Amino acid sequence: MAFFASFARDIPSHSNPRPAGGHLALFYIDGITQAYLDFARQTKGTLLEIAAGYGHIVIKTLEAGGGKVFANEIDVDQLAIIKSRTPAEYSDKLVCCLGQFPERLEFSDGSFDGIYNARLFHFFDGDRIRAGLTKFYRWLKPDGRVFLVNDSVYRTIFKPLIQPTRHGSPQAMSGRVS
Repeated sequence: MAFFASFARDIPSHSNPRPAGGHLALFYIDGITQAYLDFARQTKGTLLEIAAGYGHIVIKTLEAGGGKVFANEIDVDQLAIIKSRTPAEYSDKLVCCLGQFPERLEFSDGSFDGIYNARLFHFFDGDRIRAGLTKFYRWLKPDGRVFLVNDSVYRTIFKPLIQPTRHGSPQAMSGRVS
């Protein structure tokens, strides 16, 4: 927990809001996410984020100039959090979409210039991955792009929690993280 607490202290407060319920939210912008935000800035197009969480990247996308940004979540309360966090100046460009991806989410073919998803596909089995990627392909406009982030504990913010053993192979730090 000490690592997360010090990590959180090092993030500017505007990047580290406490969403409803008071839970600490950490936001890490990796290279793929930054490429998505740059793409939003360039295209000013219609964009979709699957599993948008608290809406941090949705808001960053709107701030970058996304023309219309669709935020998907499986819970209506989660979408309410995203709406409440979105600055009023962008509310007309935000579309909240309730539905479990990929089974219960549908859009017309050719709807999006770009689709972004972070940290969801690694929870899917092969059939769900194929179904999800098939939908992405259908939903994209010609020359559209998919930005897909999948993590491992050996990358990103988790890397400092992994310590090499004396044999050189990684081992998770012992101790309880709450």
